[in-house]
Amino acid sequence: MTITITNGRPIILDGAGEPMDAQQGIRAIRREQGWSVAQMAEACGVSPRTVEGGEQGRYAPTKPALLALKGAI
Repeated sequence: MTITITNGRPIILDGAGEPMDAQQGIRAIRREQGWSVAQMAEACGVSPRTVEGGEQGRYAPTKPALLALKGAI
């Protein structure tokens, strides 16, 4: 998994370089890194509840959170 910037927007890409749904991408990156929800939240500068909501599709990840995640992976 990787995060790239396209047209000023962070995009999560799978291992083949294909764009992923944010919900699936967040969960995949967290699992790939071996992080708990709390660890990912700390890396992104958000609450664990926000990470859980992102994985469940209740919240869309913000650009600053995705950029922080990009820097952490």
